[in-house]
Amino acid sequence: MTEPLDPGYPVPDGWTAHGVVELTGGCVVLVTEAERIALVGPRVRELRHGQPVTVRGRVVPLPPDCPADRALLVTDLEDDLPFGRFQW
Repeated sequence: MTEPLDPGYPVPDGWTAHGVVELTGGCVVLVTEAERIALVGPRVRELRHGQPVTVRGRVVPLPPDCPADRALLVTDLEDDLPFGRFQW
């Protein structure tokens, strides 16, 4: 079994993690307090550098040359804006 993402927690269909998006080296990376998570899948195409988000998904193999600790196939996104959350 995969260790929990931190900060994040297991949910029935995968994992949830919170952080800020970083676009680097062709990868979309979620920077959390504890680790860097490569975000993969069609849902991540419109994320912007510096955007705070909450993501849900399942752990997948890390893409080559991606500067992250692990990877998450994103199934759900929420934009963590100061004035509220919007689900895409």
